[in-house]
Amino acid sequence: MGGGTTVEETRHGLGGVARGKAVTGLDADEFSGTDRFVVQGRLGAGGYGVVYRAIDRERNIPVALKILRHVAAKALVQFKQEFRALADVSHPNLVTLYELSSHEQQWFFTMELVDGVNFLWYVRGETYPAESGLTSGLSAATSAGLQAFFEQAPGGTGASSVPAGGALNLGRLRSMLMQLTEGVLALHDSGKLHRDIKPSNVLVTRDGRLVLLDFGLVTEIAPALTHTLDAVGTPAYMSPEQIAGLPLTRASDWYNVGAMLYEALTGQLPFAGSVLDVMRRKQESEPPPPREVSPGVPHDLDVLCEGLLRRDPAKRPSGMDVLRALKGVSAGRPAEVPAPPVAAVAAPFVGRETHLAALRDAFQMLKSGRALTVAVHGGSGMGKSALVRRFLDELKSGDGEVVVLAGRCYERESVPYKALDALVDALSRYLRRLPSAQAEAFLPHDILALARVFPVLRQVGAVTQARRAVLEIPDSLELRRRAFAALRELLVRLADRRPLVLYIDDLQ
Repeated sequence: MGGGTTVEETRHGLGGVARGKAVTGLDADEFSGTDRFVVQGRLGAGGYGVVYRAIDRERNIPVALKILRHVAAKALVQFKQEFRALADVSHPNLVTLYELSSHEQQWFFTMELVDGVNFLWYVRGETYPAESGLTSGLSAATSAGLQAFFEQAPGGTGASSVPAGGALNLGRLRSMLMQLTEGVLALHDSGKLHRDIKPSNVLVTRDGRLVLLDFGLVTEIAPALTHTLDAVGTPAYMSPEQIAGLPLTRASDWYNVGAMLYEALTGQLPFAGSVLDVMRRKQESEPPPPREVSPGVPHDLDVLCEGLLRRDPAKRPSGMDVLRALKGVSAGRPAEVPAPPVAAVAAPFVGRETHLAALRDAFQMLKSGRALTVAVHGGSGMGKSALVRRFLDELKSGDGEVVVLAGRCYERESVPYKALDALVDALSRYLRRLPSAQAEAFLPHDILALARVFPVLRQVGAVTQARRAVLEIPDSLELRRRAFAALRELLVRLADRRPLVLYIDDLQ
């Protein structure tokens, strides 16, 4: 301790371990709030969540409160991921998330209430109330933005959402594009991809601040995690590789930005037609340059847009390229989009060999059949998390048999068993990857009691198909006792077959 990083071990057995003004009123079956959060009205609803305007009585501020409609396992995982993706990211062009909570089996999180209009309304709208003083204009634009935001249909490639009769304001467009670029860069710098950047997810406030929101599809920047057979996003703005279900990089988000820029410059989407037509054409070709659709488009924005919409992600400009191109214009210099840079090489990991050696020694004891706990202490910013991640990466790459389940105890969460919540999420993901028969062999007798306490486990096929009889357990203490006994049994069964490492970051 004392400013350094220390590693301690204790041997033991496996023991118990927004936006805008309210547009509708509240119906009888609506979420009524809590002692702390007073609901004032509904802002809108999406595929799996409802957003309300509320007052946080503890902080005495208005907030947007997003509640999960139904606590289904898959939806709950996505809901928590939406919050946790930005738990540590703070930037003026990203919506601020406040707290994740669970109240009487209802899950919700609170975030900044953004009063604004969507990106296209701002850059192509005929009027804007911040300048004209027409509050009715804000009401209409905000309602349209909300409607577009909460529509979660998988298609939606038809007509552009550009306001009828609106003329492009280049000054606004350049300013908003700069802010959007800075927000996306901040997201990428945190190791995250957005995967659904589109006009209705980008709002502009009265004072001209752009805010990127809706992080329901955010994922880590890592090929193993961004490779999916399911094409998620909005087809009109999705990249070709995203539609194909290929591994995604930062370039995919920049394609989204390019599609928005194209729509702003020309008043129409890069590709029109049915969802299937658009998806096919994106795989086969690139859209006509903006200047061919709308003569008079500035050369620098035309070149930038063409670059962002290249089919090959390796040929698209990076975020820093976009930023340099935009700043070049503002400084009166020619704007050229440079070739994509070579991928950056991670900085060498130095000064932690002693600590790594202690962790390696502990793992060797684990492989010999001994259970132990290792605590890593150190001051803030000393690199504790980086140290452990480096060690876990070594384990994953060097020992194909080891099972690593990692989670984190988030400070801004008020959820049951928050020290274990993210860890059980990781356990659920691991079990889902196993063949059904193999996963079933690990399940304890009381697995359904455990799934009642941690609903994410219900997305494991072997759990939902379990034929174990479960008696009604009205007593919450008895349910908790049986659930944690089941968790212990499940982990013991895993550890009996493979070396098992459980990691909880920021334990508190």
